[in-house]
Amino acid sequence: MNSVPATWKTKLDFSSHQWREWEYRDCTHPNSEPFLRIPKKLWSKRVHYQSKIIKKIQLELEILQEQFTFPYLFILADLEGVILDLWGEGSLHWSMKPLKLKKGSLINLQSSGINALSISIQTGERIFLTGTEHKPTLLQDWKCLCLPISVNGTIFAYLNFNFFSIHMYNTSFALLAAIVQHVEKELESERIDEEHKCGVFETYHFTERERAVATLWLHNKGALYISGELGITEGTVRNFVKKIYAKCNVRDRVSFIQKFL
Repeated sequence: MNSVPATWKTKLDFSSHQWREWEYRDCTHPNSEPFLRIPKKLWSKRVHYQSKIIKKIQLELEILQEQFTFPYLFILADLEGVILDLWGEGSLHWSMKPLKLKKGSLINLQSSGINALSISIQTGERIFLTGTEHKPTLLQDWKCLCLPISVNGTIFAYLNFNFFSIHMYNTSFALLAAIVQHVEKELESERIDEEHKCGVFETYHFTERERAVATLWLHNKGALYISGELGITEGTVRNFVKKIYAKCNVRDRVSFIQKFL
């Protein structure tokens, strides 16, 4: 028997008044393209900002993708519903391709109507929708789950899972939750590590720019990479590294990194 875990919200968990309000806020036209896209340059900036989460989700899904023998689609979106990345497009049947979902497409209440992702953005909850609960009609054959990705109570992105198979129904909730939980644990661990490093930075009285260089240097980034990230020359980066080494009383990167372990 198919059942929805208590930790997930469905249409039945919301009042009819709330649902009508969301329907009213849906500004899509029934005959228009339901998935608008933001400019490529703006999308690239958002991807760069969320690169850690994208890479972690990708690693999780690479392990799982071979196990799927049915059409599916994972969507990673930012806080505004902009698609940062997609996985599973190759599994889609020809009848699903009219969805025209692409990186940079915007899926929120105003631009694409009611779907698991747009309602999750509205509520911050785990959302499961299916069938005619969706708008636009192109989504009405899908079962869709969306789960916020959060660290220390702050949401950073949303992972949406769309599938057709009835055999996947009961396991889909646990699957998506396990993926997000693992990513959240890694992000939390990195956050704690960064806070520790920042605390140690304070003891050496780094300037703001030295702190930015030191952070990237600790992550084993080269002078060329750092110059591109911070908009300064390689020579300037190396001068900052010398000042950082002097303040830490070290002579090389290995000794510098050991200061922060």
